[in-house]
Amino acid sequence: MVKYRAWHQKYEPKERWGIFYSAGILFGEPLVEGLKRAGKNLTVDTFVQAMEGVKDFQGIGPPITFTPTNHQGGKHVFFGQVQQDGTIKRLTDWVKITK
Repeated sequence: MVKYRAWHQKYEPKERWGIFYSAGILFGEPLVEGLKRAGKNLTVDTFVQAMEGVKDFQGIGPPITFTPTNHQGGKHVFFGQVQQDGTIKRLTDWVKITK
């Protein structure tokens, strides 16, 4: 998260950092990983194959795994409280949803 906050301070210091900023990073990281793995000859098939090979990818969120039968990625949540300044006070660590 440190590298993203540094980028934010450098390029968009007036932009409010909130939950949607974090969510964008959380969802974008595995997408970028899949694009890198798919290589220069990107097609739908090479991208899907690359994503299905992602195992325990660790970005700013919990570990994410994609398989041919599971395209959800992860089943984790954390509880947090949004503060007046838009920051998030984290109340728990990542919790895996088992049902």
